[in-house]
Amino acid sequence: MSRTRSAAPAPPRLRRAIPLLISLLAALSLTSGCASLAPSPPRSGADGLRAAAEETKKRPEDQKPLVVRPRPEPSEVSNTVVVVDREADVDAEPVEEPPAAPRHRLLQGWHAGLVGGTGTVGGPTFAPAGEFGLKIGMTPSRGSSLDLDLLTAIQRFQAGSGLVGSFEEPIEFAADLSFRHQLTRDGRPLAIAPLAGMRFATETWNYRHGVVADDGSGLWLIQDDMMDSYSPYVGFGLTLHDSRRFRLGAAVKTGVSFYDAHSYQGFRNDAFPTSGFVQVQLETSFPF
Repeated sequence: MSRTRSAAPAPPRLRRAIPLLISLLAALSLTSGCASLAPSPPRSGADGLRAAAEETKKRPEDQKPLVVRPRPEPSEVSNTVVVVDREADVDAEPVEEPPAAPRHRLLQGWHAGLVGGTGTVGGPTFAPAGEFGLKIGMTPSRGSSLDLDLLTAIQRFQAGSGLVGSFEEPIEFAADLSFRHQLTRDGRPLAIAPLAGMRFATETWNYRHGVVADDGSGLWLIQDDMMDSYSPYVGFGLTLHDSRRFRLGAAVKTGVSFYDAHSYQGFRNDAFPTSGFVQVQLETSFPF
């Protein structure tokens, strides 16, 4: 039998346009519901994640080697430096400088805070889980907000997923980018703001006993893996408290998660189907 080698750990891994965007994403979300929305990705020459889940329950010496997708060759990147030689015109007439613009406070219009919540995902894989993280945002115009949430969640698999006891310590890392605009009545802001956004996430886990795999270059032992996804969504935000120094709000989001066809280590994705989701979050922010 060929010698095994350990895999390298996975890297940590306005106004008219807004209603149209939200309507399009809402149609996508409502047709999805919170159920499994599409069949598993097409089969390829690689073995699936469910096969890896079965083999990792065994000791490495008792496992049947699984086939993974060959890793792409690293691409060569060339760097080109352009140097421009510009002679200074010492005889040029002095140019009057325009008056200095009025100074603004550093980070004026920005805010930061904490966000946390829970949610449910359709399909047979994930159980409901909580998440928490950091919120950073800015106000591009009156009543609007562009926010980036950096989140982490301790995931749990459903009992019938076939992954419990095989994929250990599942954790999700996500970057959630959203835009919202507060509704008004007679020029006065209301406490509700429609929103739309995109969430980029990476699910990571450890294999219980590792998985012996063959990518065409020999046998090696895979210890961990990860799966990327992207999720368009729509929803609404609620303002619960708003003052010059502190804001408290909530958000409800619904959308669809689309997962990669293969895991980072090259297993075919037959464990994470396209699924709908619903999230409820509590948000705090401190304006600068």
